[in-house]
Amino acid sequence: MPKSRPITKEELAAIKQSVLDARFGIKFWRKKFRRFPKSESNFTQIVHDERTLLLEYRFDIGREYYPLNCATVKEIVQHALDTGNTSFFVKLGQLLASPPLAFGRSGVETPIEKFLLDHWAEPKDNLPELFYLTPAALTKACRESLKLSGLSEDAVVKTRRRLGLKPFRRLKRGAVFRGGRWTFPPVDRD
Repeated sequence: MPKSRPITKEELAAIKQSVLDARFGIKFWRKKFRRFPKSESNFTQIVHDERTLLLEYRFDIGREYYPLNCATVKEIVQHALDTGNTSFFVKLGQLLASPPLAFGRSGVETPIEKFLLDHWAEPKDNLPELFYLTPAALTKACRESLKLSGLSEDAVVKTRRRLGLKPFRRLKRGAVFRGGRWTFPPVDRD
């Protein structure tokens, strides 16, 4: 059997960066609360458009900062009228008919996401770095640690991909549960 090459510092740094990017994505981009600065030199004003207003109206804080009678919202509505953007009015009506989300609630990690992010690039809780594990071993570790017996391998892999966690492409470890403890055969040997 060919010997596996140890992970390089660059590969490990890229994997750790993917964890940081995933955490950033959960905290900020899932909320879809964005502001776009103008390309002018003062950067004091904010560019507003229909899409931005719809994204901000999903949340209670967006509706508080941009009430329907403020000048900015009136300009956006007038622009949508001028351009004939009927889908904007349909989406705005749907948003206003539904209760707003509390800002911050949608940026919370699910238990499996939290587990993957906490353990992906760091050995923790008697588990190795999860990026070393095969999908089957990763699923076993998630099931045992999170006490989720119905968790499928496909769900774990899709969650990892959706988070953008960078996998280790070479030889991976399996997992064996013996005597109430996980054992992971070593892969990178000198």
